[in-house]
Amino acid sequence: MRKSILFILLLLSIPAFISAMSGNPAIDQQYLFEYSHINHAWGFQMSGMYIDRNGSVYTYDHSHAPWRPSADNVLTEKDLQEKYAQKNKFLKSIDTSVLNEMLKLISPASEAEIAEPGKKCFDSGSGAYIAYTFDSTSGNYHPVLLYQVGDRPKKNLSDEAKILYEWLFTVFGNRPTMCTP
Repeated sequence: MRKSILFILLLLSIPAFISAMSGNPAIDQQYLFEYSHINHAWGFQMSGMYIDRNGSVYTYDHSHAPWRPSADNVLTEKDLQEKYAQKNKFLKSIDTSVLNEMLKLISPASEAEIAEPGKKCFDSGSGAYIAYTFDSTSGNYHPVLLYQVGDRPKKNLSDEAKILYEWLFTVFGNRPTMCTP
């Protein structure tokens, strides 16, 4: 009996061992980063891109009806699944070693100050680059604003956030040039 239990424990530990040896620790959250553009000037429009835990980059378009998450600044996995499910399209993959390095920067960025909006643009909507922290106990996601353009431009002042949003500009292929902080 004891040998059977040890054998089962050994089998269960193999995936974690392989992951640790490959340098890609398991990521416990499904959604990591997002660029979202929202505009209410000509009816509700919301679209963007996101990166999941596998390093897959997708587009989405949820412009058909306003998206209403369960609460402000706390999102459930179901909230994000509903947001991303509309007109979802795979774009490309990101190397997991790069993704893991970027993940390390989210926590320090989440503790930084956000610069107050600078110049304002009107009727341009809002484009936000966001990283997500994840509470594995509650299963909730917390958005971390990195950079926002449009009607109320602002940015996270941490060095880690700057690395993240500069990286996201290249991943998503849309470096903002107008209505920036």
